[in-house]
Amino acid sequence: MGKIIVQKQKHGDVYYDASTKEKEAQAFKKMFKNNEEMEYYHQYDDESFQEEKQELEEEIKKTESLDVSSVPSSMQDRVETAKRNLGYKRQELLTLIREKELYDLAKKGDAQSMQRLIERRKDGEYEGWSFEKLL
Repeated sequence: MGKIIVQKQKHGDVYYDASTKEKEAQAFKKMFKNNEEMEYYHQYDDESFQEEKQELEEEIKKTESLDVSSVPSSMQDRVETAKRNLGYKRQELLTLIREKELYDLAKKGDAQSMQRLIERRKDGEYEGWSFEKLL
């Protein structure tokens, strides 16, 4: 019984042989290269990454410094909601940093980082994929 990887793409599915560990590793390398060519990883380019990272850091810092008592009562609910959502923003920042690290290692040819990055981004609009068994 064989195994393939089906990568969901905007213009149709792409199929990769994953019948052995070696072929599976090659499939993830091809998927990484394909995703890179399609510019799915543009946010990890140094300039884009720094901009997004800075925006998130500034937003977190600004929200942390908000004082509910210093805003009009009509805005207090928004401030409280923003403060409650700080955890999500911090997680978004950590995810961005971790995926940038994986991307940099993948660009240097690290197969494990390629696979881990692809697995982390599996829910992306055009980055979905799955293993399928062949009968």
